[in-house]
Amino acid sequence: LGALLALGGAAGARPGAALPARDGEPWFCHGLDCPEFKSLPAPKGYEERRYPAAAWTSTQIVGYDLDESLNKGFMRLFNYISGANAEQEKIPMTAPVTARIVPGAGPVCDSNFTVSFFVPFDLQDAPPEPTAPEVYTEARGAMTVFVKSFGGRPRQADILRRASDFLDELKADGQAVDAEHFFYAGYDSPFRLLNRHNEVWIPAAAAGPGREAEGAVLQ
Repeated sequence: LGALLALGGAAGARPGAALPARDGEPWFCHGLDCPEFKSLPAPKGYEERRYPAAAWTSTQIVGYDLDESLNKGFMRLFNYISGANAEQEKIPMTAPVTARIVPGAGPVCDSNFTVSFFVPFDLQDAPPEPTAPEVYTEARGAMTVFVKSFGGRPRQADILRRASDFLDELKADGQAVDAEHFFYAGYDSPFRLLNRHNEVWIPAAAAGPGREAEGAVLQ
């Protein structure tokens, strides 16, 4: 359970006070570098966003327990931005921390978790190479996702319930989705008491006018 608190609070790991929001930047980024996106028309209650291709720093964990896997992935990436890279550079924290969750084939099968930090804008073209073999730079392709936002301090059961309920809502609205995986995105420091922001992302299934399905992920 502590892993989800860490993920939800990772955006606050940068030393110092929160920075002022940049022009046009969502309030929940709190002045940290966040991936840009374009909002598309969507029914009331959720968003549809198009994200351009961007570099992320990622690590994959295969496991059964969500909290344990997220904690392991988070610590690998935190070590990377703390200097475990070829430049021995301390890299500013960004937001959000995402976890791509691919469920296992059965109730007692391992699932695949990809935990990622967004690469700061000034390093997008040439991020420092990780020194740990299990950490890599991910060229995340352009993608369109449906987004459900919520507050609080989510635990495993809450995230899974919200993702399941959101998928049912999208299907009821006739949205074409890729139900094989989803993302959790956390934005806040664990010390933020009010106006906490979390998201579940479910990828769109097919390209259409103004829409693109999740792009290829390279490493």
